[in-house]
Amino acid sequence: MVKNKRAFTFIELLVSVSIIILFSGIVLAYYNRQSAEKILSGDADALVDVLELAKKKATSGDVGNQLNCDFKGYNLTFAASTYSLNLLCASAVPISNYSLSKTVTFSPLPVKITFLPLTGSNNSVQTVVITEAASGKSITITVANGNISR
Repeated sequence: MVKNKRAFTFIELLVSVSIIILFSGIVLAYYNRQSAEKILSGDADALVDVLELAKKKATSGDVGNQLNCDFKGYNLTFAASTYSLNLLCASAVPISNYSLSKTVTFSPLPVKITFLPLTGSNNSVQTVVITEAASGKSITITVANGNISR
């Protein structure tokens, strides 16, 4: 009686399935890490864009539709995972509110960043650190005398 050797044995199937599961787990972990880094990078880019907008509006003296505004510049104020762009007249006039992604927060919570009229300078060095909770990665954005860098 001759055995048919064309089929896989149970051990061979078990090893093959184990290797596939192992590689799938590695790929999934890498994908999740890359997704978290992409979300963090996107939020950092959006924050830099808003900082640049505040600087440009302060430099140009843009007061929008505010009549009789004693223009003092623009600032960004921060909360745990939100920030807002404000026009500074006699008091702060909110222009726009922005939110970070669900897993991204400011760490530690920054102070206000103000851009002065005509120069767009903030006359100090201030840093904003945003952190993605799942990966623990963070990005630091520095505003120094009107220059914004990541």
